[in-house]
Amino acid sequence: YVKKELRNYDRSVFEYIRMRDISGIPHIVDIIENFGEGRRPDVLIVIEEYIAGSTLREVLDAYGPVKPDIALDYMIQLCEILKPLHDRKRPIVHCRITPENVMITQNGRLYLINFDAAREIDPDSPDPSYKTGTSMKSHSAYIASGQFEYLPVEPQTDILECGSLFREMISGVSPASPTPRVPILDRPEVEILEPIIQKCTETEPSRRYADAVELLAALEEIVPEFRRLIVSRTPTSRKKMLMTFLTALLFIAAVVILILFFADNWPPL
Repeated sequence: YVKKELRNYDRSVFEYIRMRDISGIPHIVDIIENFGEGRRPDVLIVIEEYIAGSTLREVLDAYGPVKPDIALDYMIQLCEILKPLHDRKRPIVHCRITPENVMITQNGRLYLINFDAAREIDPDSPDPSYKTGTSMKSHSAYIASGQFEYLPVEPQTDILECGSLFREMISGVSPASPTPRVPILDRPEVEILEPIIQKCTETEPSRRYADAVELLAALEEIVPEFRRLIVSRTPTSRKKMLMTFLTALLFIAAVVILILFFADNWPPL
């Protein structure tokens, strides 16, 4: 297990995660809130499941960009994790979807970790008190511009970060780079991802996907065409099929020749 002590937190986020036990989020065993002076909440102690694996940042630093089909799979997994958080009357926004907060296990399963900055929001009465603080400056490349303008947090905050993450997985270039919007791989199957990434990273939040539910639907819609393009441009697949066919043909020819040979040379009874 992992023990965390948080001082800037939204307890309702951790209560919800503990009750729901969402796949792709470390299971929370217990939460304990300490009270300081004036009986005000001071520290939240969170005991949660330990996840063995590597962060996406470690993977990118060690191996560079991931294959487009793997990046798409990771993004679909991420949206499936965010879906029950966003699809609520009071959405929960993670606010820090970065390579450092995404874990990849040995079997390719994705986990979203570190909900320290996550907030439960009320769309009918947005809380303007949650501003971008000093603790979030290091993640500014993945934080929605709206937060830096002191606008309320919303699901589109996570969508921007998902788009930035998606682009970095494919291109290998961090949004913190001086030229973050470099063209991604010039391949047909990657080109159909570009409009989705572009919509995720729109400066105006209202132009992005509304939430993870909408983004997931867009990703799943292109999966059949994406896979078709992957197969059509993979020469190794065609070569393997051709080699398999030629090998089978040669085997059949060899069997026929052997049968004819023994038929002609077999001693009469």
